[in-house]
Amino acid sequence: MVQDGESKAPTCRVAVSDISEYKRLEQERQAMEARLRRQQKLESIGRLAGGVAHEINNPLAGIMGFAQLITARTDKTSPLGEYASEIIRLTERVATIVSNLLTFARHDTQSHGPTDIHEIVGATLALIQTVMPRDQITLEMCIPEKMPRIKCRSQQIQQVLVNLLTNAAKRWMRSIRRAIGTKSSGLTAQVFEKAGKAWIRTTVEDHGRGISPEIQEKVFDPFFTTKEPGKGMGLGLAISHGIVEEHGGELHCESEPGRWTRFHLDLPVDKG
Repeated sequence: MVQDGESKAPTCRVAVSDISEYKRLEQERQAMEARLRRQQKLESIGRLAGGVAHEINNPLAGIMGFAQLITARTDKTSPLGEYASEIIRLTERVATIVSNLLTFARHDTQSHGPTDIHEIVGATLALIQTVMPRDQITLEMCIPEKMPRIKCRSQQIQQVLVNLLTNAAKRWMRSIRRAIGTKSSGLTAQVFEKAGKAWIRTTVEDHGRGISPEIQEKVFDPFFTTKEPGKGMGLGLAISHGIVEEHGGELHCESEPGRWTRFHLDLPVDKG
């Protein structure tokens, strides 16, 4: 009871609710929607590739054949030989793009086999060994001697690593050149556990200009590129992402603009 002359103290009711679970579910929903949109884009590319592959490959074969005839019938001192060689090189590039796109059109899940990460890295380095010295880039590797095996199509995982390493080299070339010393990129591999399962994470790192957060959100989108017109189609990372997803893995990027960029290739360890 409040006596005369006494004032009643004001009351304040505060409702507190924990929304951490809601935020977690919302983040998972957004991530799932992003994966779905990316998968739909990749499926569209696959359908397009499957429909036009023969129409592209037939004229490519003709172009290649005529260029080879020019090379065979041209004197070695003639500049026509160089022109023909460039035609052959560009034709092979287009043929490789078509072949990569057809990988998605087929959705082939066969011929997965247990593979050692050292074998994949070794084959990858053999493919790009001419790139690093030419660009004065040193590759620093740290891969434990004993690593569990992964079940994959090794040639496709090599393709992913080649793409990541050459992209790292190109980011270096676009960065400000240093007056002293050579440029370096890193290739590391380690075992980690996620959701009670063992995974192998292979990381490609460079210390170039980095990638802004806005661009990081788009790097795996088909046909997205920051290169000048005619310098790239924006398919390399999209195709790599699709390959990794088909293997039940994950490919993601983190970067600090102006300092470094890391691409992480996560693949589950072979249970067999």
